[in-house]
Amino acid sequence: MRILGAAVLAALQTYNILIVSHLWTHNPWFHSRLLNACSSGLNSINIGESAEAYRLSHVRNHHRFNNDRQGPDGKTRDSSSTFKRGRNGEHEGIASYALLGGLRSLGSSIRVVLSVHRLWRVGPGESELLELASEGSLRSIRTDRIVCFAWCLLLVSVSWQFVLFCVLPVWYAALVLVDVQNYYEHYGAVPE
Repeated sequence: MRILGAAVLAALQTYNILIVSHLWTHNPWFHSRLLNACSSGLNSINIGESAEAYRLSHVRNHHRFNNDRQGPDGKTRDSSSTFKRGRNGEHEGIASYALLGGLRSLGSSIRVVLSVHRLWRVGPGESELLELASEGSLRSIRTDRIVCFAWCLLLVSVSWQFVLFCVLPVWYAALVLVDVQNYYEHYGAVPE
């Protein structure tokens, strides 16, 4: 029964990332800045990272560079490109793209949520985000990160075992499913 519950939670979190938060990145739901800030915080809790940072990386990076191939420098401009770690101009394999990509995303999100030392500001190691963000976006990202940190503190204070044995595995599973979806959405497409 617990495995079934975890699978349902992973499916719901995947749906939230792929549908709910994705729609929000393209069209914030309210005219009110305050209500959009509240929905950003709620989406941030649901997807485990700043919804504003997700919006910037998705709309201003992924849509702009459209799953590009590696350039002469061996790098892609689209940070989520299926060609980013591929060889000989090919897509990366699905297993490494999804499984390792999920681990990279989970680790990155955990590091950001725990960035108390810089008071959850966008740090120097986040150059892509710094290039994409306006001053207002940087404030929104920081607020989202504080909300995520507070939520994590609440969850850990209620039950660290729940966080360790349910929240983290479900979150990882959702990130893997999101990467599988992204991979097959772009696999075989010609970015040029």
